[in-house]
Amino acid sequence: MKLRGIIALALAPAVALSLMCAPTLAQTNPGTSPLSIAKGGTAAATASAARASLGLTIGSAVQAWDADLDALAALSGTNTIYYRSGSSTWAAVTIGGMLSFVAGTLNVADAELVALAGLTSAADKVPYFTGSGTAAVADFSVLARTLLANTTNTQMRSTLGVVIGTDVQAFDADLSALAANSTAGFWAYTGAGTGAARTLAAPAAGFTITNPAGTAGNPTFVLANDLAALEGLSSTGLAARTATDTWALRSLAPPAAGFTITNPAGVAGDPTFVLANDLGAVEGLSCTGVAVRSATDTWFCRTIGGTANEISVANGDGVSGAPAISLPAALTFTGKTITGGTFSGPTISGLANFSGARRDSTQSTPSQITSNQNDYNPSSVVCSSSSTLLINSDAARDITGFAGGAAGCDLFLFNNGNFTITLKDGSASSTVANRLDLGADFALGSKAAAHLKYDGNSSRWRNTTGSGSGGGGSGTVTQVNTAGAALGGPITTSGTVTVTVATKSDQQAGSSAVNVVTPSQQQSHPSAVKAWVRFTGSSGAILEAYNVTSITRAGAGQYTLNFPTAFANTTYACMGSIEDSSTNGIVKGSSSGRTGGGFPMFVVSFAGSLYDPSVVDVACFGTQ
Repeated sequence: MKLRGIIALALAPAVALSLMCAPTLAQTNPGTSPLSIAKGGTAAATASAARASLGLTIGSAVQAWDADLDALAALSGTNTIYYRSGSSTWAAVTIGGMLSFVAGTLNVADAELVALAGLTSAADKVPYFTGSGTAAVADFSVLARTLLANTTNTQMRSTLGVVIGTDVQAFDADLSALAANSTAGFWAYTGAGTGAARTLAAPAAGFTITNPAGTAGNPTFVLANDLAALEGLSSTGLAARTATDTWALRSLAPPAAGFTITNPAGVAGDPTFVLANDLGAVEGLSCTGVAVRSATDTWFCRTIGGTANEISVANGDGVSGAPAISLPAALTFTGKTITGGTFSGPTISGLANFSGARRDSTQSTPSQITSNQNDYNPSSVVCSSSSTLLINSDAARDITGFAGGAAGCDLFLFNNGNFTITLKDGSASSTVANRLDLGADFALGSKAAAHLKYDGNSSRWRNTTGSGSGGGGSGTVTQVNTAGAALGGPITTSGTVTVTVATKSDQQAGSSAVNVVTPSQQQSHPSAVKAWVRFTGSSGAILEAYNVTSITRAGAGQYTLNFPTAFANTTYACMGSIEDSSTNGIVKGSSSGRTGGGFPMFVVSFAGSLYDPSVVDVACFGTQ
């Protein structure tokens, strides 16, 4: 402890001096009295007296020893505040961020606290900040304190004097919409919480409106046009519009006969029509049926009747419906003559006596026959809408039967062509009921005719023309001339005609004028297309083709045509076209990769890029 150190330092010289001077100052005759201070003693016989003599009384002159004071003396911090944290234990106080301790002064480091500390308080005042680190005081009235003391909305509204339903109007969406309106005029409710300002609008004619919005006064309606004209009438009667905005009064006038009119102007009551003459007589009928006028102003009911086996009448009096006049199922024309008219599908029984000429008014000209016909019935006209067929063929053809036959039906055939058409007898190529029973095939020559009738008993067509052939003339062939491709003629009795068939090399040479070309060698001629194809651009799928079995698609607009029958070399030529509704382009052969069995090609747009058109057509020529 520092106090002990100070006392020790203070006593050290005296003790030392006492020791140094001891021999000199030693009492020669020691006694029992305490040694005086002058002689280096304490002038006291006890420790407490000695301390008092020396001015070292504990508790008044010097501090008594204390463990806490020792702990404090051991501290070494500067500008530090300490607190007793335990018995004889002291620790430094931690200064918070809002305070600082410098040179023995504790400072407030927060500007807001400093600002608040600098205010002068007063009654009914409350501090508030005016900026960062600045503050002021404002009035804080009793009303304000009361409002803050309120704990419910109801209490606050009462304090402020805005009690809903007493002091202020409760919110209403319709009133809000009205308050928001800035347009002059009448207010119209248009829906929940909505409305609009309106102005009275006059029609195009009839009346006008002064001050229609009501802003300058009451809206005033003024009649105009037709309404003004009606209002301007001064007499009585039925009003009639005679022109634009012009009206006149009229009175109903009855006809000379038929009915009369009571109160025709409608002034004394409704105009009343009273039937008379013929109308009165018709109204007076009490019967039902067809009304007939038998005399002036006289009418009776009648019923339309018929004659048995001649005319039938249904509902002759017209009560249940319109009278229907018809011919009976069995009609008797005894003693009667029918002139003109059209009969659809009549059946005539017994002997029919035609006193004049008979004709068939319809005939059919079907399309050319290009192959042998079974169950022939073009457009289903046989025994239906036509009994005459004007036929022709592209070569000698056969007809094995006719469909549509009916018992007794007539069919007239006329060959208008240049080739014989043979009607085949009993051919199984047609359905049994459509076959021909002729006894033998019948050759219908050019410009010849035949009359067939359908036998309902045997369900066969019979030829009333006869058997054998029709047309073509007759005679004897005396000579057959041959020329060109046929060698060995002319032949007058018998002989052989030699025909030379063109080979592949003949076709490729293309110079022979006598050799006959068969279908198997037709494509070998230089002018013939050796391969062609029509395919889909996006997939390479073949739509139609000849000598192209597949398309290899390497990418957009990149294809290779594969030929099963290869070209003899790579100098063949191909041409192509495209079909596409959106992009124009061209077909271009590849400069490399061509073989006899494959043709690589591209489709390029006019913009210079490869693309897949909708459809691609390609044809190739060359030697195979």
